[in-house]
Amino acid sequence: MVSCHSYKFLTKVVSSTLSVFVCGGVCEKNNTLQTVSKSFLIYLNTDDPDKQVDNICDMNFSRDQHMIAKIDELNVLVMGGFNTTTCEIYNFLTDSWHNKPNLNVNRYNAGVF
Repeated sequence: MVSCHSYKFLTKVVSSTLSVFVCGGVCEKNNTLQTVSKSFLIYLNTDDPDKQVDNICDMNFSRDQHMIAKIDELNVLVMGGFNTTTCEIYNFLTDSWHNKPNLNVNRYNAGVF
């Protein structure tokens, strides 16, 4: 697992009226860019700094430049990324990731709707 203090770029987000879901991206460690599997919820409806960001379960795979889609109120699908064909679904209720079938080719920075 990569431990970084700041995530520079290539992170993806899904937002709702109450929170923003953030996952993956790239961080710099020892002058090298490394992909990350970190996931967070950022709450928009609180002024309490201790309750603004919640670390949630890490993705099963590190990824950047990936695609993300909100499936329903409980699930988010994360697909591909630079140099990966892996796909996984995050469930907000169980705070867990579940692997899904891989993409047939590498896809990154693609539109999903």
